[in-house]
Amino acid sequence: MKIFITGASGFIGKHLATYLAEKGNDVRVLLRASANQTGLNIPNCTIFYGDVLDVESIRNAMEDCELVYHLAAFAKVWDKDPAKPYNINYIGTKNVLDIAVETKARKVLVTSTAGVFPPAVEALVNETTPRMLHLHTEYERTKHLSEQLALSYQSKGLEVVLANPCKVFGPGPIDDSNSSTLMIRNYINGKWKIIPGNGNAPANYVYVEDVVKAMEILMNEAKSGEQYIIGANNATFNEFFGSISKLSGVNKKLFNLPVWIIKLVAEIELAKAKLFGIKPLITPEWVRKIPYSWAKDTQKIRTFANYQPKTLEEGIQLTIDWLKAEKEI
Repeated sequence: MKIFITGASGFIGKHLATYLAEKGNDVRVLLRASANQTGLNIPNCTIFYGDVLDVESIRNAMEDCELVYHLAAFAKVWDKDPAKPYNINYIGTKNVLDIAVETKARKVLVTSTAGVFPPAVEALVNETTPRMLHLHTEYERTKHLSEQLALSYQSKGLEVVLANPCKVFGPGPIDDSNSSTLMIRNYINGKWKIIPGNGNAPANYVYVEDVVKAMEILMNEAKSGEQYIIGANNATFNEFFGSISKLSGVNKKLFNLPVWIIKLVAEIELAKAKLFGIKPLITPEWVRKIPYSWAKDTQKIRTFANYQPKTLEEGIQLTIDWLKAEKEI
């Protein structure tokens, strides 16, 4: 089957492209010339150069493809160009959807984020939980807009499914796109010293290979117009680091850092970024998320019999094994 993928140089996208190519599909990926191509020069995977803001490059790569996985996004904490999140996350999505209609692709899976859903208060959050009036970050705001846009394309005859991954971790780039793996590595190496706040705020963690398998399931089985949170395990910061310590045999002292101090640091980082153009470690809009519960109800995705995600400890153990093999720890 001919499959088109955007964002294939990213954390999840590279896993998805290699997984589908290894299954014998004719996979076509759209990459910027400057993107990291490592791991994509494999059989059944063809690289096309361009980006989601270049309509002609999308058209050239998507031609004759039946299925489209749209993962390209701007997910960084900050950029010199404040319009970049909107341009990539919204306009880029519109361009992909327009060409999908033009080339008569059958189905598009649009990857969003579980961050568009509100924090959990009285019950775990699921796909039917009412949205917040105000989202925390520009990334989440533009992703929410792109979801609404994508669903509107059903009126043009395009099947659309929305995927909302939670906190993804596992083998891949060790940076802000894979922050949980970065924390695992840095904790074991003695370079991670803090727990944000009291450490009791939970998030939902999911191993990257399980996300990829879930995406394939949704492409093959989910009905158009449906939305799925892709997650696995709810755990607090304390539980997350406790599992790392147990599985690695490393017991490091961590210090609870009050949220107000983190916010102060973020304000200073943002001021430096505006003055000197240096990427901040964190920004105030992301700090605002720390005290809340981001636990999720993943029952909807689990209704598919072949979605059986790993436990948190299984995923962390696999990540530790990979870090050792890569000599990162």
